[in-house]
Amino acid sequence: MNFKIILITLTITISLNSFGQVRLNFPEATLPEEMVYAATSDSVINAGMLFHPKKDSTRPIAIIWVHGWGVNFYSPSYISIGRAFAERGYTFISVNTRMHDLANVQGYKNGRRVRGGGYWGIASDQTTDISAWIGFVESRGFKKIILIGHSAGAAAVREYQSEEQDIRVAGLVLASGSVDPSPSIDSSQYIQAASLLAEGKGEELIKDPKRSFPSYISAGC
Repeated sequence: MNFKIILITLTITISLNSFGQVRLNFPEATLPEEMVYAATSDSVINAGMLFHPKKDSTRPIAIIWVHGWGVNFYSPSYISIGRAFAERGYTFISVNTRMHDLANVQGYKNGRRVRGGGYWGIASDQTTDISAWIGFVESRGFKKIILIGHSAGAAAVREYQSEEQDIRVAGLVLASGSVDPSPSIDSSQYIQAASLLAEGKGEELIKDPKRSFPSYISAGC
């Protein structure tokens, strides 16, 4: 199978006006864009943005972009990337998984709220989200998909394809993500988590020392 490497350079200018307010010089959309949704097998509904290329230049392969930790499908850089790919003839979907943002309510189970996001979501459950998005793309008539995972999303797409060996996935891209499939476990975090779980406090937060900024993860994760 042959793969073509496409290098795209994007620039988003952020500046401050005289009042100290942020001004974002952001490229406007020139092609159709569509809000879309995909429901998973465990009843989680995720949102995304579909970028349509010109009908007379549409390529027979679609691209699914999976976000990084603590962000979402509509982050400015992701929108710019989607528009750039659409200009080049690719149908591109920037998608949410249940890990979007720091926290979200991904649904309800047995009358209880189920939290998702970077703090509370179960990263391994993203395989179900990605499966739903591939099914959505297939329903739009595409037989082949390129999966791109950015940052923490790279681990999500890698895990999906490792588990599923999905023949619809023609390409896998790890964008600024770790290639280590077995990162080391922080023993102090593990001890704290085990203690909280034993007390039935799986939603309690534990500080994550691996990041350069204040960050937390729930005991249940």
